[in-house]
Amino acid sequence: MIEQNDTTTPLQFVNNNYLPEKDMRLFTRADFDGVASAAFICDMEEIDQILFAHPKDMQDGLVEVKEGDAISNLPFHPNAALWFDHHDKTEDLPDPMPNIRGKCGVAPSAARLIYDYYNSNKLKKYEEMLVDVDKVDSATLDIEDVLDPQGWVLLSYTIDPRTAMGGFREYSLFLIETIREGKTIEEILSLPSVQGRLERFVIDESAYKKALLDFSKLDDNVIVTDFRSLDKIPTGNRFLPFPLFLKGNVQVRIHWKYTKDKIIVAVGKSIFTRTCDTHVGNLMAKYDGGGLAGAGSCALDIENAEAQIAEIIEALK
Repeated sequence: MIEQNDTTTPLQFVNNNYLPEKDMRLFTRADFDGVASAAFICDMEEIDQILFAHPKDMQDGLVEVKEGDAISNLPFHPNAALWFDHHDKTEDLPDPMPNIRGKCGVAPSAARLIYDYYNSNKLKKYEEMLVDVDKVDSATLDIEDVLDPQGWVLLSYTIDPRTAMGGFREYSLFLIETIREGKTIEEILSLPSVQGRLERFVIDESAYKKALLDFSKLDDNVIVTDFRSLDKIPTGNRFLPFPLFLKGNVQVRIHWKYTKDKIIVAVGKSIFTRTCDTHVGNLMAKYDGGGLAGAGSCALDIENAEAQIAEIIEALK
Protein backbone atom coordinates (compact mmCIF):
# COMPACT_ATOMS: atom_id res chain seq x y z
CA MET A 1 0.00 0.00 0.00
CA ILE A 2 1.13 3.57 -0.64
CA GLU A 3 1.98 5.76 2.32
CA GLN A 4 0.13 9.08 2.49
CA ASN A 5 3.38 11.02 2.18
CA ASP A 6 4.43 9.18 -0.98
CA THR A 7 4.90 11.57 -3.90
CA THR A 8 4.07 9.07 -6.64
CA THR A 9 2.34 10.72 -9.58
CA PRO A 10 -1.17 9.33 -10.11
CA LEU A 11 -1.37 6.97 -13.08
CA GLN A 12 -4.11 7.79 -15.57
CA PHE A 13 -4.90 4.75 -17.69
CA VAL A 14 -6.87 6.08 -20.67
CA ASN A 15 -7.87 9.54 -21.86
CA ASN A 16 -11.37 10.84 -21.32
CA ASN A 17 -12.65 10.34 -24.88
CA TYR A 18 -14.84 7.30 -24.36
CA LEU A 19 -18.31 5.87 -24.53
CA PRO A 20 -19.76 4.76 -21.16
CA GLU A 21 -19.80 1.01 -20.53
CA LYS A 22 -23.19 -0.73 -20.68
CA ASP A 23 -24.59 -2.76 -17.78
CA MET A 24 -21.93 -1.43 -15.43
CA ARG A 25 -22.11 -2.09 -11.71
CA LEU A 26 -20.07 0.02 -9.29
CA PHE A 27 -18.24 -1.43 -6.30
CA THR A 28 -17.17 1.03 -3.62
CA ARG A 29 -16.87 1.38 0.15
CA ALA A 30 -19.72 2.37 2.45
CA ASP A 31 -17.95 5.41 3.89
CA PHE A 32 -17.84 9.13 3.10
CA ASP A 33 -15.21 8.80 0.36
CA GLY A 34 -17.09 5.84 -1.12
CA VAL A 35 -20.37 7.76 -1.15
CA ALA A 36 -18.75 10.81 -2.77
CA SER A 37 -16.96 8.59 -5.31
CA ALA A 38 -20.23 6.89 -6.23
CA ALA A 39 -22.02 10.23 -6.66
CA PHE A 40 -19.29 11.49 -8.99
CA ILE A 41 -19.15 8.31 -11.07
CA CYS A 42 -22.95 8.02 -11.33
CA ASP A 43 -23.02 11.55 -12.74
CA MET A 44 -20.51 10.56 -15.42
CA GLU A 45 -21.34 6.92 -16.20
CA GLU A 46 -24.41 4.76 -16.79
CA ILE A 47 -24.32 2.81 -13.52
CA ASP A 48 -26.94 0.09 -13.12
CA GLN A 49 -26.25 -0.90 -9.51
CA ILE A 50 -24.09 0.25 -6.59
CA LEU A 51 -22.56 -2.47 -4.41
CA PHE A 52 -20.45 -2.12 -1.29
CA ALA A 53 -17.42 -4.22 -0.44
CA HIS A 54 -14.61 -4.40 2.11
CA PRO A 55 -11.06 -3.86 0.76
CA LYS A 56 -9.73 -7.13 2.20
CA ASP A 57 -12.58 -9.11 0.65
CA MET A 58 -11.67 -7.58 -2.72
CA GLN A 59 -8.00 -8.30 -2.09
CA ASP A 60 -8.76 -11.93 -1.17
CA GLY A 61 -10.89 -12.51 -4.27
CA LEU A 62 -14.15 -12.86 -2.34
CA VAL A 63 -15.98 -10.20 -4.37
CA GLU A 64 -17.55 -11.35 -7.64
CA VAL A 65 -16.58 -8.63 -10.09
CA LYS A 66 -17.91 -9.14 -13.60
CA GLU A 67 -16.35 -7.93 -16.82
CA GLY A 68 -17.32 -4.31 -17.39
CA ASP A 69 -17.85 -3.42 -13.71
CA ALA A 70 -16.44 -0.28 -12.09
CA ILE A 71 -14.43 -0.13 -8.85
CA SER A 72 -13.67 2.88 -6.67
CA ASN A 73 -11.69 3.16 -3.43
CA LEU A 74 -11.01 -0.60 -3.45
CA PRO A 75 -8.14 -2.80 -4.66
CA PHE A 76 -7.70 -3.66 -8.33
CA HIS A 77 -9.63 -6.49 -10.00
CA PRO A 78 -8.75 -7.70 -13.53
CA ASN A 79 -12.40 -7.73 -14.66
CA ALA A 80 -12.86 -4.03 -14.02
CA ALA A 81 -13.51 -1.69 -16.94
CA LEU A 82 -13.12 1.39 -14.73
CA TRP A 83 -10.97 1.65 -11.58
CA PHE A 84 -10.00 4.44 -9.19
CA ASP A 85 -7.92 4.02 -6.05
CA HIS A 86 -5.67 6.30 -4.02
CA HIS A 87 -3.98 3.57 -1.96
CA ASP A 88 -2.36 0.96 -4.22
CA LYS A 89 1.20 1.20 -5.51
CA THR A 90 1.50 1.38 -9.25
CA GLU A 91 4.24 -1.30 -9.13
CA ASP A 92 1.65 -3.75 -7.73
CA LEU A 93 -0.48 -3.47 -10.88
CA PRO A 94 -0.46 -6.16 -13.59
CA ASP A 95 2.07 -5.73 -16.39
CA PRO A 96 0.87 -5.07 -18.98
CA MET A 97 -2.17 -3.26 -17.66
CA PRO A 98 -5.54 -4.38 -19.04
CA ASN A 99 -7.29 -1.86 -21.28
CA ILE A 100 -9.30 -0.13 -18.57
CA ARG A 101 -10.20 3.46 -17.79
CA GLY A 102 -9.46 5.21 -14.53
CA LYS A 103 -6.73 6.58 -12.34
CA CYS A 104 -4.73 5.45 -9.32
CA GLY A 105 -2.02 6.98 -7.17
CA VAL A 106 -1.55 8.96 -3.99
CA ALA A 107 -4.31 11.50 -3.36
CA PRO A 108 -6.21 12.72 -0.29
CA SER A 109 -9.26 10.71 -1.43
CA ALA A 110 -10.50 8.50 -4.23
CA ALA A 111 -13.14 11.16 -4.91
CA ARG A 112 -10.35 13.64 -5.68
CA LEU A 113 -8.87 11.29 -8.29
CA ILE A 114 -12.27 10.84 -9.91
CA TYR A 115 -12.94 14.59 -9.92
CA ASP A 116 -9.58 15.28 -11.58
CA TYR A 117 -9.92 12.42 -14.07
CA TYR A 118 -13.25 13.52 -15.52
CA ASN A 119 -12.48 17.27 -15.24
CA SER A 120 -16.14 17.98 -15.98
CA ASN A 121 -18.44 20.90 -15.28
CA LYS A 122 -20.98 18.30 -14.15
CA LEU A 123 -18.91 17.77 -11.00
CA LYS A 124 -18.40 21.44 -10.11
CA LYS A 125 -21.38 21.32 -7.73
CA TYR A 126 -19.33 19.01 -5.49
CA GLU A 127 -16.32 21.31 -5.00
CA GLU A 128 -17.24 22.42 -1.47
CA MET A 129 -17.96 18.88 -0.33
CA LEU A 130 -14.78 17.52 -1.91
CA VAL A 131 -12.61 19.74 0.30
CA ASP A 132 -14.03 17.98 3.37
CA VAL A 133 -13.96 14.52 1.74
CA ASP A 134 -10.21 15.05 1.31
CA LYS A 135 -9.92 16.28 4.89
CA VAL A 136 -11.80 13.34 6.41
CA ASP A 137 -10.29 10.57 4.28
CA SER A 138 -6.72 11.78 4.77
CA ALA A 139 -7.42 12.42 8.49
CA THR A 140 -6.07 15.98 8.30
CA LEU A 141 -8.59 17.14 10.89
CA ASP A 142 -8.36 19.74 13.62
CA ILE A 143 -9.20 18.93 17.23
CA GLU A 144 -12.40 20.98 16.77
CA ASP A 145 -13.40 18.65 13.91
CA VAL A 146 -13.36 15.82 16.45
CA LEU A 147 -14.77 17.52 19.54
CA ASP A 148 -17.28 19.82 17.79
CA PRO A 149 -17.75 18.65 14.18
CA GLN A 150 -19.79 20.72 11.74
CA GLY A 151 -21.08 20.50 8.17
CA TRP A 152 -19.76 17.77 5.88
CA VAL A 153 -17.35 16.56 8.56
CA LEU A 154 -20.29 15.96 10.90
CA LEU A 155 -22.15 14.10 8.16
CA SER A 156 -19.09 11.92 7.54
CA TYR A 157 -19.30 10.55 11.09
CA THR A 158 -22.83 9.25 10.44
CA ILE A 159 -21.42 7.06 7.66
CA ASP A 160 -18.14 5.94 9.23
CA PRO A 161 -18.33 2.11 9.52
CA ARG A 162 -16.07 2.30 12.57
CA THR A 163 -18.77 4.10 14.59
CA ALA A 164 -20.64 0.75 14.79
CA MET A 165 -23.96 2.36 13.82
CA GLY A 166 -24.82 -0.31 11.25
CA GLY A 167 -27.35 -0.02 8.42
CA PHE A 168 -24.76 1.49 6.11
CA ARG A 169 -25.92 0.00 2.81
CA GLU A 170 -29.35 1.64 2.72
CA TYR A 171 -28.09 4.85 4.31
CA SER A 172 -25.18 5.08 1.86
CA LEU A 173 -27.48 4.65 -1.13
CA PHE A 174 -29.80 7.31 0.29
CA LEU A 175 -26.92 9.77 0.71
CA ILE A 176 -25.59 9.13 -2.79
CA GLU A 177 -28.92 10.07 -4.32
CA THR A 178 -29.37 13.03 -1.96
CA ILE A 179 -25.92 14.43 -2.72
CA ARG A 180 -26.48 14.03 -6.47
CA GLU A 181 -29.63 16.15 -6.18
CA GLY A 182 -27.38 19.09 -5.29
CA LYS A 183 -28.75 19.75 -1.80
CA THR A 184 -26.67 21.95 0.50
CA ILE A 185 -25.09 20.40 3.57
CA GLU A 186 -27.56 22.32 5.75
CA GLU A 187 -30.46 20.77 3.83
CA ILE A 188 -28.94 17.29 4.07
CA LEU A 189 -28.31 17.55 7.82
CA SER A 190 -31.96 18.54 8.35
CA LEU A 191 -33.37 15.46 6.59
CA PRO A 192 -35.16 13.03 8.96
CA SER A 193 -32.98 10.05 7.99
CA VAL A 194 -29.83 12.04 8.72
CA GLN A 195 -31.25 13.66 11.85
CA GLY A 196 -32.00 10.24 13.32
CA ARG A 197 -28.40 9.12 12.93
CA LEU A 198 -27.07 12.45 14.18
CA GLU A 199 -29.19 12.22 17.32
CA ARG A 200 -27.95 8.72 17.97
CA PHE A 201 -24.37 9.81 17.33
CA VAL A 202 -24.62 12.74 19.77
CA ILE A 203 -26.32 10.67 22.47
CA ASP A 204 -23.88 7.78 22.16
CA GLU A 205 -20.84 10.06 21.93
CA SER A 206 -20.99 10.91 25.65
CA ALA A 207 -21.33 7.21 26.52
CA TYR A 208 -18.47 6.41 24.16
CA LYS A 209 -16.25 9.05 25.77
CA LYS A 210 -16.96 7.57 29.21
CA ALA A 211 -16.23 4.05 27.93
CA LEU A 212 -12.94 5.22 26.43
CA LEU A 213 -11.86 6.77 29.72
CA ASP A 214 -13.01 3.72 31.72
CA PHE A 215 -11.50 1.02 29.50
CA SER A 216 -8.37 2.69 28.11
CA LYS A 217 -4.89 3.06 29.50
CA LEU A 218 -1.70 4.59 28.19
CA ASP A 219 1.08 2.01 27.87
CA ASP A 220 4.09 4.17 27.05
CA ASN A 221 3.01 5.75 23.71
CA VAL A 222 0.22 3.21 23.01
CA ILE A 223 -3.43 3.88 23.90
CA VAL A 224 -4.79 0.43 24.80
CA THR A 225 -8.60 0.25 24.75
CA ASP A 226 -10.10 -3.10 25.77
CA PHE A 227 -13.87 -3.30 25.23
CA ARG A 228 -14.19 -7.08 25.70
CA SER A 229 -16.09 -6.72 28.97
CA LEU A 230 -18.82 -4.61 27.34
CA ASP A 231 -21.93 -6.30 25.96
CA LYS A 232 -22.45 -3.35 23.61
CA ILE A 233 -19.84 -0.81 22.56
CA PRO A 234 -21.28 2.73 22.33
CA THR A 235 -21.26 4.47 18.98
CA GLY A 236 -18.51 7.05 18.75
CA ASN A 237 -16.03 9.03 16.70
CA ARG A 238 -13.02 6.85 15.93
CA PHE A 239 -10.72 9.87 16.37
CA LEU A 240 -11.97 10.70 19.90
CA PRO A 241 -9.24 8.72 21.75
CA PHE A 242 -6.55 11.01 20.38
CA PRO A 243 -7.59 14.35 21.95
CA LEU A 244 -8.37 12.43 25.17
CA PHE A 245 -4.88 10.88 25.28
CA LEU A 246 -2.68 13.42 23.53
CA LYS A 247 0.52 11.73 24.74
CA GLY A 248 -0.39 8.57 22.84
CA ASN A 249 0.51 8.31 19.16
CA VAL A 250 -1.37 5.09 18.31
CA GLN A 251 -4.43 3.24 19.61
CA VAL A 252 -4.91 -0.52 19.97
CA ARG A 253 -8.64 -1.21 20.27
CA ILE A 254 -9.67 -4.72 21.38
CA HIS A 255 -13.18 -6.18 21.23
CA TRP A 256 -15.04 -9.39 20.49
CA LYS A 257 -16.07 -10.31 16.97
CA TYR A 258 -19.88 -10.35 16.81
CA THR A 259 -19.79 -14.19 16.63
CA LYS A 260 -17.68 -14.28 19.83
CA ASP A 261 -15.30 -16.81 18.24
CA LYS A 262 -12.52 -14.31 17.51
CA ILE A 263 -11.00 -11.24 19.12
CA ILE A 264 -10.69 -8.18 16.91
CA VAL A 265 -7.69 -5.91 17.26
CA ALA A 266 -7.97 -2.58 15.43
CA VAL A 267 -4.96 -0.27 15.33
CA GLY A 268 -4.96 3.38 14.30
CA LYS A 269 -2.32 6.09 14.45
CA SER A 270 -3.08 9.38 16.16
CA ILE A 271 -3.98 12.19 13.78
CA PHE A 272 -2.63 14.77 16.24
CA THR A 273 0.56 13.19 17.62
CA ARG A 274 2.07 11.93 14.38
CA THR A 275 5.21 10.25 15.70
CA CYS A 276 4.40 6.55 15.22
CA ASP A 277 6.55 5.19 12.38
CA THR A 278 5.23 1.60 12.35
CA HIS A 279 3.43 0.55 9.16
CA VAL A 280 0.18 -0.67 10.71
CA GLY A 281 -0.99 -2.66 7.69
CA ASN A 282 2.28 -4.62 7.55
CA LEU A 283 2.06 -5.32 11.29
CA MET A 284 -1.53 -6.57 11.00
CA ALA A 285 -0.56 -8.77 8.04
CA LYS A 286 1.63 -10.80 10.42
CA TYR A 287 -1.60 -11.85 12.13
CA ASP A 288 -3.57 -12.54 8.91
CA GLY A 289 -5.05 -9.05 8.93
CA GLY A 290 -4.31 -6.02 6.82
CA GLY A 291 -4.66 -2.30 6.38
CA LEU A 292 -2.78 0.81 5.39
CA ALA A 293 0.19 2.63 6.85
CA GLY A 294 -1.95 4.42 9.42
CA ALA A 295 -4.68 1.94 10.29
CA GLY A 296 -5.50 -1.75 10.12
CA SER A 297 -7.01 -4.68 11.94
CA CYS A 298 -6.80 -8.42 12.48
CA ALA A 299 -8.92 -11.21 14.00
CA LEU A 300 -7.14 -13.35 16.58
CA ASP A 301 -7.90 -16.87 17.76
CA ILE A 302 -9.00 -16.78 21.40
CA GLU A 303 -6.32 -19.20 22.64
CA ASN A 304 -3.45 -17.09 21.24
CA ALA A 305 -4.96 -13.63 21.63
CA GLU A 306 -3.34 -12.45 24.86
CA ALA A 307 0.19 -13.23 23.73
CA GLN A 308 -0.41 -11.76 20.28
CA ILE A 309 -1.98 -8.58 21.68
CA ALA A 310 1.10 -8.12 23.86
CA GLU A 311 3.30 -8.58 20.77
CA ILE A 312 1.32 -5.99 18.82
CA ILE A 313 1.53 -3.44 21.63
CA GLU A 314 5.26 -4.04 22.02
CA ALA A 315 5.82 -3.61 18.27
CA LEU A 316 4.11 -0.21 18.39
CA LYS A 317 6.27 1.17 21.19
